[in-house]
Amino acid sequence: MSLNYGIIADCDLSTEHLRFMKDFRFVIGALQALLANRKYSCEIAMKIVEDNIDNIRQEYNKIYNSSSSHVEDKSNEVEDKSKGIVDKYGSVNDPIPSDWTVLNDDGYIFIAGKVPWLSRSQIVFPCALPSDGLLDLMIVNWDKISKLKVANILASFEQGAHINMKEVKYYKVAALRLTPKNKDTGYISIDGEKVPFKPFQVEVHPKLINVLNIDGKYAPTNV
Repeated sequence: MSLNYGIIADCDLSTEHLRFMKDFRFVIGALQALLANRKYSCEIAMKIVEDNIDNIRQEYNKIYNSSSSHVEDKSNEVEDKSKGIVDKYGSVNDPIPSDWTVLNDDGYIFIAGKVPWLSRSQIVFPCALPSDGLLDLMIVNWDKISKLKVANILASFEQGAHINMKEVKYYKVAALRLTPKNKDTGYISIDGEKVPFKPFQVEVHPKLINVLNIDGKYAPTNV
């Protein structure tokens, strides 16, 4: 339950032929991308709900430590299932809504998800909540960051400590649109699968399905 563009997608999709090396293939993929000095350019437009990591962490802990399993839906939207699935924010063919934030960046990491884990050993979104109606989005820009720092950020996924690094931007968004720039081919990964290298848009449809869970929460990430 993730979508990403940048070094993480490269690490995964460009090393498919190395699956026999198991998780070590991601290390090789990251080293290849860093040594090749790869730059990932895109325009990313997003409907931001919160962009202050302290507020995000505080809200996560407030909800997770509450006795209730109910998580407030920050989007204030409930899907009318009788009408089918309706995209509130349209598609990539529509104009970007006026209340969205648009960034044109060269970066290393552009990744969004709905669950804390990218894999069994990577807590990429430690503040993710199952029923808040939002995506967690993380961005690491190219500007003024060393390759060693990027490697440190990737290594920090194991404990979710990267959200404390100043180079990491962490958002709660209701929807986003990503448009790759400055090259014709590359890797975009949605849930670990390669998809066409072209603009895509995603939004959360709150309360569209029911998922059985003991207490309505993910396992703790201890942020």
